[in-house]
Amino acid sequence: MMNGFVSPNKDEIDELIYLKGSILRIGLNKLGLYVGQPLMLDIVTSNPGLNQKILAKLAGIKPSTVNVMLNRMAKNDLVEIKKNEKNSKLSQVFATNKGKELHEKSMQFKQKLDKIAYKDLSRDEIETFKNILSKINNNFKEELEKEEASK
Repeated sequence: MMNGFVSPNKDEIDELIYLKGSILRIGLNKLGLYVGQPLMLDIVTSNPGLNQKILAKLAGIKPSTVNVMLNRMAKNDLVEIKKNEKNSKLSQVFATNKGKELHEKSMQFKQKLDKIAYKDLSRDEIETFKNILSKINNNFKEELEKEEASK
């Protein structure tokens, strides 16, 4: 419930996604990051020197989206994009010191969100919840595969 308003079309999962997303956007905004950038920083920090095509695959997003994201991140000194010495058509991406610092802060923020989410739950409840979410995720993955196959 937000400001006394409850949408008649929202279920608990929709509400959870909305609330977590709202808290996430506020927290990332305070760090100077956009949604999606913490994942990219995580990948780039853990795998320095990957090219944009591989980054897109690891992040599960389109290469064109990665290109826009990385250019914005480079302008904000979060990553450095260098031409590959052996193949000038390929670019390699590296986290800058600022990017590494914000990666660490974003990981701490994620841990804070997890603590908020699970604060009143027992270990058994958390495990049960994760098992249920895993089943729901698998259902959606199966449906997505069917939808993509029928394009």
